Amino acid sequence: MTQIPHDTSEKILTGPSADELGFDGVIVSERHRHAAILKKWPLPLACSMAIKAGVDTILLKADDESRSQCFFGIKQSVEKGSITQERLDQRREASLR
Repeated sequence: MTQIPHDTSEKILTGPSADELGFDGVIVSERHRHAAILKKWPLPLACSMAIKAGVDTILLKADDESRSQCFFGIKQSVEKGSITQERLDQRREASLR
């Protein structure tokens, strides 16, 4: 079994335990700047994995390069169909509540 960080695990973020607790909030992650994640996955892939798993907002360093890499990783996943536009729209709406 591959070990993945908790913020890239759909089972942990949006699975039965979240439902049982009645969680209906916004999930924010700032771990994508951490070396432990970046040693295993490039930033664009790590950001995409997090969004697929249920993270709604990813906090990154203030530099344009990190934000661009994350954006294009997510954009590529949407274009491939592994993240749906519907998912992004739903979570955007939840973030605005």
